Amino acid sequence: SRSNSWTYEAASAISSVSPIVGQIGTRVTILGSTLFGASGGSQIQTVTLAGVPAVIVDGSSAVRIVVAAARNGSLSAGDVVVTANNGAESKAVNSWTYTTEGAISGVSP
Repeated sequence: SRSNSWTYEAASAISSVSPIVGQIGTRVTILGSTLFGASGGSQIQTVTLAGVPAVIVDGSSAVRIVVAAARNGSLSAGDVVVTANNGAESKAVNSWTYTTEGAISGVSP
């Protein structure tokens, strides 16, 4: 048998989400550490905001990700979940809230 054949790596972690409230199109910056996972990850595969898949604007950094919030049919709050292409997952619990979409009620000269 081999001794020392298993190594625990530091877990990926989300340290901040900004802003924490928004609607469709809101650009959200997620900061963290080891977001690609400790071994083998090279890019971000998916990001969800309160369970809704976001559009990845820049997922090439293991410490900073930018996404755009997608349309959500209801007001909701929930977790921000980042998944790398190797399956590594980071979660910030209750870190995002969808607000009502803005609406233009009229235009005048």
